[in-house]
Amino acid sequence: MHNISFDTDSIEARDLPEYQKLGELLKKGRKGTKYTPQDVAEKIGCSNASLILEAETGAHIPFRYLARLVKLYKIPPEPIVELVIKIQERVLRDGFKIQKEQA
Repeated sequence: MHNISFDTDSIEARDLPEYQKLGELLKKGRKGTKYTPQDVAEKIGCSNASLILEAETGAHIPFRYLARLVKLYKIPPEPIVELVIKIQERVLRDGFKIQKEQA
């Protein structure tokens, strides 16, 4: 039996360009609302405003807050979903050491 574990609570793939793009989208969304990171943390039930800044820099983006952020910022979810799918595919492929087939 193989012992394989993946973090299902957060997206951890800091070196991926998609991860940085996701952070940029979240930052742009927050700036569009004029909320401070502290305002956002309070509105989504997060105890730490630094987590909001970490998400915007691509350092750490907890799944449990992602949908709340999208809703609060009133940004279209589809680009976020596409980025998360790409990130998770790469993380899983790397975890299982699977190379993507070239078309």
